[in-house]
Amino acid sequence: MMRLKVDENLPQSLAMALRALGYDVLTVYDEALQGRSDSEVWQAVVREQRFLITQDVEFGNLRKYPLGTHAGIMLLRLQSPDRVRVERIVTDLFRREAGGHWQGTLVVVSEHKVRVLTPEQ
Repeated sequence: MMRLKVDENLPQSLAMALRALGYDVLTVYDEALQGRSDSEVWQAVVREQRFLITQDVEFGNLRKYPLGTHAGIMLLRLQSPDRVRVERIVTDLFRREAGGHWQGTLVVVSEHKVRVLTPEQ
């Protein structure tokens, strides 16, 4: 099962919902990383080999976070990112896809599309 890290810009209820699906989930709050720089959060993500779920567009920078060099990033690009919508979209996605094939990728999620950028592209 994937090890996940939920960024501080996402609801805590998302972490609880993913745990209920059987995922090993830590949040930025669990580790008292809220308010810390992206690089500090990223160091924890890499050290723990966790797949990061975030809305922070900076983590979509492929030069700074090259594909294949980490456990993976899911970048949520929702037009209306309210708590209920975020939780529903992400948990539905993790229910349908185990996510194991997302290792080292950037998964960009919108309301109508999921785009997976892989190291081979």
